Amino acid sequence: MSKSPGGLTNNTSEIKSLLAVPNSKPKTKTKINGPSPQTSSSASPSTSSAPPPDPVDQTAIFARRWCTFIQTHVPHILFFWFLFILSGSYCFPHFADVTDSSFYPPADSYSNLAMERFKDCYETSSDTRAMIILMDSADDSTSLIAPSDSEIYLETSKFATDLAAKASELSDKLSDAGSKYSSNTTSYYLLSSTYPQVADQYQCCDGTSTFLYLLYDAPMTTTFIDDIKSFVADNSPANVTVSLTGIDLFQIDTLAGVQSDLGKMDGTVLPLALIILALILGNFPLMLIPIVAILTTICAEFTIMYPIALCVQVVSFTPSVMMSLTIAMSIDYSLFLLSRCNEEIARKRTVDEAITSMVENAGHTIVASGTTLCFCFIGMLFFPMEMLRSVGIGASVAIIMALSVNLSLTPALLYTRWGEKMLRPNKFFSKMCCTPAGTSRGFPRLEDVNRAGSAPATSSSNSNSSSNPSKPDLTNALLSDFTAGAGSSSSEESNNTETDTADTDADALYEAMDNATMYSSLWFKLGKFLLVPFNGVFTLLLVVACIIPIATNFTKLETTITFDLMLPSSASSLTTFDEIGVKFGPGTLSPYKILFDGRESKFGIASTEAFEIYAQVIESLSNQIGTPDGTSFTSIGSINGTPVGYAEYEFATVKCFKEPLFPKCSDEKVQTVALIANNLNSKVAGIEATYMSAILSVDPFSNEGTDWLKESRIRLEALETAKMLKGYQVVITDGAGVEYDAVEEVYSVFPFMIASTLLVVFCLMGFFFKSVVVPIRSVFSIMLTLGFVYGLTVLVYQDGILSWMNLDCLSKTNQISWLPPVMTFSIIVGLGLDYDVFLISRILEFRLNEFDDDGAVLKGLYKTGGIITAAGIIMAVAFSGLLMSGELLLNQTAFILVAAVLIDTFVVRTILVPVLMGLVSKLMGAEVSWWPRAMPEPTRFLEKGGVGGGGEGGGG
Repeated sequence: MSKSPGGLTNNTSEIKSLLAVPNSKPKTKTKINGPSPQTSSSASPSTSSAPPPDPVDQTAIFARRWCTFIQTHVPHILFFWFLFILSGSYCFPHFADVTDSSFYPPADSYSNLAMERFKDCYETSSDTRAMIILMDSADDSTSLIAPSDSEIYLETSKFATDLAAKASELSDKLSDAGSKYSSNTTSYYLLSSTYPQVADQYQCCDGTSTFLYLLYDAPMTTTFIDDIKSFVADNSPANVTVSLTGIDLFQIDTLAGVQSDLGKMDGTVLPLALIILALILGNFPLMLIPIVAILTTICAEFTIMYPIALCVQVVSFTPSVMMSLTIAMSIDYSLFLLSRCNEEIARKRTVDEAITSMVENAGHTIVASGTTLCFCFIGMLFFPMEMLRSVGIGASVAIIMALSVNLSLTPALLYTRWGEKMLRPNKFFSKMCCTPAGTSRGFPRLEDVNRAGSAPATSSSNSNSSSNPSKPDLTNALLSDFTAGAGSSSSEESNNTETDTADTDADALYEAMDNATMYSSLWFKLGKFLLVPFNGVFTLLLVVACIIPIATNFTKLETTITFDLMLPSSASSLTTFDEIGVKFGPGTLSPYKILFDGRESKFGIASTEAFEIYAQVIESLSNQIGTPDGTSFTSIGSINGTPVGYAEYEFATVKCFKEPLFPKCSDEKVQTVALIANNLNSKVAGIEATYMSAILSVDPFSNEGTDWLKESRIRLEALETAKMLKGYQVVITDGAGVEYDAVEEVYSVFPFMIASTLLVVFCLMGFFFKSVVVPIRSVFSIMLTLGFVYGLTVLVYQDGILSWMNLDCLSKTNQISWLPPVMTFSIIVGLGLDYDVFLISRILEFRLNEFDDDGAVLKGLYKTGGIITAAGIIMAVAFSGLLMSGELLLNQTAFILVAAVLIDTFVVRTILVPVLMGLVSKLMGAEVSWWPRAMPEPTRFLEKGGVGGGGEGGGG
């Protein structure tokens, strides 16, 4: 038996037996050796048979039926998605306008019960919000409040009066038979003549700054806020700077930031991600398909979400999350599908065959990945907060639409007459893309190679071989052998047999060329190193040793509900809010109300016992951060820390009410007490209730502010337990209570969410792969990723390890917004599974084609390594668009997602998965790797140190 110069046997029949038709396997175990294989004549099998049927065959049957349906209904499918594009052109720009970032308390929470009690006592809307209109002297020296006859005083006073009248006019205008809206404006100018002590709370800095406090209950969906802003812009006094802030204004500025973020992503991130995809596919015309798929997906998902947002709350940053997810997943799915189609075209498959293989293999992968990812997002529906549920709904819709578009529109486009032209570009487009179709990721191409039975290798091929004598020319050697074999074939063979032989020989030639490329690839060399048990154990311990110290920082995670992290840093409402905090106190915008409900007490609110209770509560809630003394409280029993006795109250409200001209009734304190009683006491007949206002010296939404709330609730409960409230129900409402309770409720169910999500992942992975071992490894790798990413987030944003970069998006914030850890959990799990499913599916494909465990891992790693790397880079680029946002909340979200994608791409899927699969196979037995799924007996083996290779059959 002679050898070719390349070290390959010239025994044609043996090569044909080793590189058999795709669905034929040698029954005897065959080892594919390296450069100088030792071949024995006894090793040649005499017959071949198909492998035993596997349940995966059902996937192939469904894929063929689906492709037949698509091919038959191409015009209808294109028209169907065109309708979504038309509807999306309207819904896309209007979707963000109907989003809502308002917090709503959980049904059984403290704040909700307190709000309901307050509503019962006062019969007022529980949706009253505040807006502060700040007025500053333009030169920071001219007083706006004195003297009372100065021009600037008269202008600012008129502005305050006109604004109050405008707010009342707008409320009346918006009211209808079903809804009655009202507003109330308080300012220094309205109080100074009668209540100077109260009025002083509305000015500071020697009168150079003052503010108007506007309470209103008109919904944000009305034009109330826009009309107020327009009035302020058109009527601001000369030489006075007027700015506004408030919860609704926060939401408006957040929405503007979201729209800006979407513009940045459309103009920067999407083109960059598409460029990376084009470099990977190496096919310029084919890039039209992912572009059309992304645009169609965006239009379809916003068409669905727009009517949903009209019916339920959809938080304002949901469009940003959906856009990032759509860009990332659509490009990922396009990459998985089109790279597989490219590979089949490189094997000289017809377009129909390539599309069918694409749907059967890559389609099954993205369905498994997308389904699991969708279930992860659906898990967010179990959170007791509408805004998080809306993110889960939006993300699920984005995934479902991305799957639907890529599984229907993509093959439909490929089935058009332009499909083959896109898959096989002409020379002009090939040169533009640097490589022709079918060569992405280094896949060999048969374009210039004759099939078996044709003329021998071209002179150019021989020339190339002789120019590099040290490198075996595998292509020429195989081609010569197959040509010789074909030439000696019997002339009596039928045309069909000759065609089948030619196809078989071409497949074998492709596989041999592919293997030659594989053995020199980085992925094969990496896999070969990792599959050595000692190397695998060492690498596993090294990776875990690097991850664990970072992951342990997760226990130091501190979350906050402060608006500073949720608003764009350049938002005018945030700037005004910070200025008010400096001049008037951080708690001015969101004061707490401490309700005294006396309906179950035998003592009325105007009694000696009640006033003792008011004093006891002030004493109890003082001496803590936020309320160091009694000056923070205002009630009928105290005015800015000055106690009011029951006798004084009775004189002001009873005696002076009956005899307003009685001496001392004009006293400032007496009139102030009467004013406070009129504003704070319930006017509902038969209701004994009043409330105390508490303005904190810290931001109520900061951690110090929420600590005050928690401690104050505890102290009030202690007074109740000690029977010191004498039947009064005393509760705290408003301030940051709703937001605090909502977030606390979310984090109370977060551990259940984590456990249930991982359980769902385990079940779905077990279902798709019919194995118990595979999901165990998946869950383990996901937990490593989660721990590392959240620990790293603590190091960056709480400890400031990247502050030296002087980037706002990576700057130290001391705390982490409450939302990113919760919102990103499902995304991290889903994206990690996306790559996991892609890699494991390809490994399983080779294992079912009778490669041994190591061979399947090496082939799978080689086939998917480049794609996963490209997909990870594309995903990181897509999410990095949120790093350009002005909202620190989205910056932190983006950092978590980018870090998760990168660690998953370059460490977990590339290193840990091959190591774990190799160790399980070697230490516990090959049958354990896929247990309880039964695998065919291995008949194909790769020589890990060689350069040659064997056929991969249908698994290629």
